[in-house]
Amino acid sequence: MNEAKQKAVELVEKFAPIMPNENWHDRAKQCAIILCDEILKISYFTHEPTEDDELYKNYWLQVKDEIEQLN
Repeated sequence: MNEAKQKAVELVEKFAPIMPNENWHDRAKQCAIILCDEILKISYFTHEPTEDDELYKNYWLQVKDEIEQLN
């Protein structure tokens, strides 16, 4: 399992315990996606992007993509 997929699974699992029983997996995924979007907004647009910022952005985009693919 690659690093982005591991993070995706970890985030969904962290949200799962606070979800209502019905559709808990889909709701946990939605929360994890929102988290990724917020991380991207805060970190990427607060200063002039560097090469490291591009790597960071790409990582969180991969995590978001992996979350969306989870069953």
